[in-house]
Amino acid sequence: MSGPTGGPLGPPMGPRTYRLRFRLPHVPEENEDLLAAWLWDKGTLGIEFQSGPPGESVVVASFEEERQLVKKDLSDLEALLPGVELLDSGLIEEQDWLAAWRSAAQPIPLGVRLLVDPREWEPAAPAAAAAQSVGTRAPRAAGAIAGRFVLQIPARTAFGVGTHESTRLAYELLEATPLTGKRVLDVGCGSGILAMAALLLGARAAVGFDIDPTAALLAGQYARHNNLQPAIFTGTVRALARPAAAADGFDVVVLNVLPHEIADELGQVIDQLAPGGDLLVSGVLATEADAVRLGIERQGCWRTGELQAGEWVGLRFQKRARLGKAPE
Repeated sequence: MSGPTGGPLGPPMGPRTYRLRFRLPHVPEENEDLLAAWLWDKGTLGIEFQSGPPGESVVVASFEEERQLVKKDLSDLEALLPGVELLDSGLIEEQDWLAAWRSAAQPIPLGVRLLVDPREWEPAAPAAAAAQSVGTRAPRAAGAIAGRFVLQIPARTAFGVGTHESTRLAYELLEATPLTGKRVLDVGCGSGILAMAALLLGARAAVGFDIDPTAALLAGQYARHNNLQPAIFTGTVRALARPAAAADGFDVVVLNVLPHEIADELGQVIDQLAPGGDLLVSGVLATEADAVRLGIERQGCWRTGELQAGEWVGLRFQKRARLGKAPE
């Protein structure tokens, strides 16, 4: 997470975790459920069931350090489940599991005009970086490598650095859209990669939002680091004022969200799109593409293009300016 000034932060660290391993007889079969219910009642953060010796299972439970179980808790458990045995326990420090991947990662090409550098930032990196070779450190958006813009987006979370097919498809659709002077809306912005890319590709303004406050917070931090100024907020499309006139709508809307997550708000998203504007949809499995297409066409848009990568599909639509035939 970022501080109020948006300065670079290290890997997010949480409280230490207290972890316990129990050996549990399989008989009766309800023992696992009973132990799980007891652990949840005590405030466990999570439970993992592991394979044990024949006739037994091993149950691992995690607690916040300040909520360690005491001797009376364990005595109560033994009375509830005769035969249960505490194998071991101890404190586990939080780890940044993506750190090793970041240190070895190389810039990721997207489309023909963008590179994303997923490595961690230098702690005292200047606000604007001169272009450097890909073999050392990629520059920020202020520079370019081999004709490509560069975004530095460290892979700290699962919010998107362009490795997933759905994000790649969304970017390719965006790159193929004339953006000069246009307003772009990024729905479910995650890391903000698409909103930032829109500005690099010529958009005059970009707005992004995400229901996850951590995603929106990081997206704002990444934008500042890359010297870009999309407007990012936490919330839903309901936070946006409904366009008073066609000219008030967005020229391009990018929707890189799983269809079921946006189904209830799809109409409101399309309301934000100006007549004749482009709706770019990704996060769609090929098996769901026909249903998604029909749902969007019912909202007054026509499909004008399609891309596919693996099992994922990217769809381009145009919002019709008035009732009538689909554009030729």
